[in-house]
Amino acid sequence: MKKEKFKRFWRLLFIAALLAAVPAPSLKAAEPAAYTQDKYSEQQWAYYSTYNIGIEEAWSLGKGVNKEIVVAVIDSGIDYQHEDLKAAMWVNPGEIDGDGLDNDGNGYIDDIHGWNVFDGTSEICAYEYSWIARDYEDAHGTHVAGIIAAIADNNAGVAGVASKNNVKLMSVKAMGDYKDGYGVVGYTSKIIEAIQYAEKNGADICNLSLGLESYDNALYEVMKKSDMLFVCAAGNGNKATSWKGWDIDIDPIYPAAFDLDNVIAVANMNGYGQIDPSSCYGSTAVDIAAPGMNIVSTIVAGKENGFNYYGMMAGSSMAAPMVTGTAAMVASYYGCLDAVEIKEAILSGSVPNNSFEGKVAENRMLSVAGALKYYQDKIWIDTEISAASKGSNNKKVTVEITSMNNPVTKVAYAKGEQTVDYFAGGAQGTTLACSNGIASFKVTSTGNYTVYVQCEDGTELIKTVAVEIPTIKNVKLSATKKTLRKGKTYQLKATVSSSDIYTKITYKSSNSKIAAVNSKGKITAKKKGAATITVIVNDGNTVKKKTCTVIVK
Repeated sequence: MKKEKFKRFWRLLFIAALLAAVPAPSLKAAEPAAYTQDKYSEQQWAYYSTYNIGIEEAWSLGKGVNKEIVVAVIDSGIDYQHEDLKAAMWVNPGEIDGDGLDNDGNGYIDDIHGWNVFDGTSEICAYEYSWIARDYEDAHGTHVAGIIAAIADNNAGVAGVASKNNVKLMSVKAMGDYKDGYGVVGYTSKIIEAIQYAEKNGADICNLSLGLESYDNALYEVMKKSDMLFVCAAGNGNKATSWKGWDIDIDPIYPAAFDLDNVIAVANMNGYGQIDPSSCYGSTAVDIAAPGMNIVSTIVAGKENGFNYYGMMAGSSMAAPMVTGTAAMVASYYGCLDAVEIKEAILSGSVPNNSFEGKVAENRMLSVAGALKYYQDKIWIDTEISAASKGSNNKKVTVEITSMNNPVTKVAYAKGEQTVDYFAGGAQGTTLACSNGIASFKVTSTGNYTVYVQCEDGTELIKTVAVEIPTIKNVKLSATKKTLRKGKTYQLKATVSSSDIYTKITYKSSNSKIAAVNSKGKITAKKKGAATITVIVNDGNTVKKKTCTVIVK
């Protein structure tokens, strides 16, 4: 199979220019008002320029539900020891660091913060400097990670977009091996493996600041089947195009150009509110643009430098994590959204920029605040059905209601598939106690159940949930007739067809003087004659009886 190479979308502004190429004062909308207590906060132009992403307002909205969201950075590795990233790293809860064992049985040994699929090891940051590229191999992934979730208000470095939410970074290193001065490379097989690892280990959102100029169906299919949201860089110009971007509607870059409901393609906007000439674009393929020029973020430095280096990079690789951080904020804030809903919030919550005409679908420019506010007037009813309870096989239905701006005043339920009218404004149905948006009720029989929610402004919603209670379908005895000699024993066994069901089994003899049976089904022949052993199987709702005739000689 031909190995198709992915290439990195970025241009490094070398350390000589580090922290110098900041936006001119004329680009500022105002002096920073809500900047974080971080060393380079004032150089995060995407947060305060005229064409800012609305982060100040977004942060002012608070954390909402504050659900933990895991973001997979499929890229080169992340410096997981960096002072601005260490506390933001995902930690595999089932793994013990450094014991050389696959504690959680996921197929990867010591995958504490992620996995290096490129080399097949747990080492996600090599701390190796390339004299060819004059950079560290894992600088790009580390820079992307910082844009997403570098720790805010720690008096060090920068603040990531999602730095004030419950967001964790999973490093899945799929790129490496510098071959030229323009970046590391990878292969489709490694990208696919990285996606599968991220999905298997609980990632919600995936940042892909990488690209391929030829279509790969295997990659398309694995992304299509995934529940994750993929945020993809639209691409940059290269040496062959004199570093000018091109129209990916005509000459696609993948995976950005995949027409999938769970993919967001991002172009690079500069500080003047324009699609930067270096950025690829497309009025159909590119969904949105975000700041990507002169972006200050974390970079690899290594132990000898104190794990505390920062630098500027530019490109759609830097624009994509702006959107990824936004997606993570939205997901954490509401706590109940799927990939398609998060994408809708970001695209519909964007602001128009007419200079994007012909280059970005609907001229969308990223607005974190717009995305975060998009669902504030919407109400969700989520239900979760427990496993059958021991001793009864009953199940519990837990109802979780998410409503940001409209307090819930009543929660009720009724058996059957009901309409809103059935509940008569809350007068009908069984009322449930609701605390912090969570209520529950017990179900003892199979069927449909309708949950009703009423809010302060009179809004009424319903959701129907189907619940199946396990019941005994059949009971089979190891014998239905048994002949024993006096003094002999036989172990009668009852097998219930439903293996996942809890049952209570009792045994009774019609004449214990002839054939006695204990509580575990052991039959003892006492004297000559005939007796019937009745086996009673009870699942809490259904009772089945079977008999065995015992002849004692």
